[in-house]
This record gives sequence, structure tokens and C-alpha cells, in this order.
Amino acid sequence: DGTPATYMRVVPEAPTAGQPQGGLATLAAMVTKGDQVWFFKLKGERAIAVAQEEAFKNFLESVHFGADAGSK
Repeated sequence: DGTPATYMRVVPEAPTAGQPQGGLATLAAMVTKGDQVWFFKLKGERAIAVAQEEAFKNFLESVHFGADAGSK
């Protein structure tokens, strides 16, 4: 719905020895709507997360908040 978001992309270059999660990547977005903060995250194997990044961004663009979103 055009609400500004903060987008974060954490994709390591390659797994390193001794770091069991070195092969994982995280894509995330944070949206503030009223007095609420919404978080969206995709986390998985590096190659899969990178391959799905465009689909994740399309999903984020499809999110719409109702008139009462952000109110308690």
C-alpha cells in the first residue's frame, strides 16, 4: 500500500569453517504502521534465499494494511 519499509539483506559470500550457519541467508523487512511494527523474514540456505529474493520482494509489495492496522 506504499507504506515505507526498511529492507535488510544478509547474504554471506560463502560458508566458513566452524560457522555452521555460514551457509544461511536472511532477507527481512520492517514496516511501522501506527503504533505497531510488522516484521517479515525469509531465512534459509544461501542459494535458495537468493533465488527467492525477487519472489520475497513481490510478496512484500503485495502486503496491504487495512484502515485499522497499527491501532490497538
